[in-house]
Amino acid sequence: MTENMDELSAAWIARRQLVTRRHVVAGAAALATGVAAQTLFSGEASAAGYMTPANLLTPVKNQHTCNACTAFAVVAAIETTYYRKFPPAAGADILNLSEGQLFFAAGPKAACNATHWWPEDALAYCLKVGLAREDQETFVDNQNQLLKIAKASRLVRPKLKDTQDEMRKWISATGPVIAVMAEYSDFFNYNGGTTAYYPGVGGGTPYLVGGHVLAIVGYDGNPANGYWICKNSYGKSWNGNGYVNIAYGGSAADDALIDQIDVWGVSF
Repeated sequence: MTENMDELSAAWIARRQLVTRRHVVAGAAALATGVAAQTLFSGEASAAGYMTPANLLTPVKNQHTCNACTAFAVVAAIETTYYRKFPPAAGADILNLSEGQLFFAAGPKAACNATHWWPEDALAYCLKVGLAREDQETFVDNQNQLLKIAKASRLVRPKLKDTQDEMRKWISATGPVIAVMAEYSDFFNYNGGTTAYYPGVGGGTPYLVGGHVLAIVGYDGNPANGYWICKNSYGKSWNGNGYVNIAYGGSAADDALIDQIDVWGVSF
């Protein structure tokens, strides 16, 4: 990143009253908090697969018309990775970290109109500065109260199989991974339920729109035609519950490159 992290943090604190809780788009568009994912695709994965337990998954949120998918995917991965290491007590408040802080303090200069923002840049802020809880009445000024990750690890390897193996190991042992996919025109309105998505799965000839970032929370163990279980940021009703199965790269079907472009894991 070209900007100084301390300056970014100071800029966020100065703007915290503009981006109040549950708001992202320039302090105006409310975020949908969603509900804890209780009807996941668990049971869809084969015996060799893995699905993050539902009690460790935070609610699906909605980025609305703001191109802030990177912030939502990074926060989703951090929240559940934190819970994997520090399981929540029964009845405890849900960990709800601020996508608004991450996106508007460290994100692209074009903000919601940006064409892209790589996870590496978002994770650099999470390492250096840390994230505040979005459900606090006032965002904290004390740096010691911000949740920082200990490490960000890039999981892409020269060979696709090795990348997929690294992803599966990370998801089952540490937490979700953050993955960049090629988004096609048939993805935004996809409603195929548990059917594994790949471009054109519903017929027609979709065209490439750009990139999109999701948190992968599980996987099917079938190496030939398996899929990644992904938490999206299009709201809790998208595709039935806000989640989607996306076909492994390298399968017979045209794939969305979700395991080939850029993949990261975080740890505490």
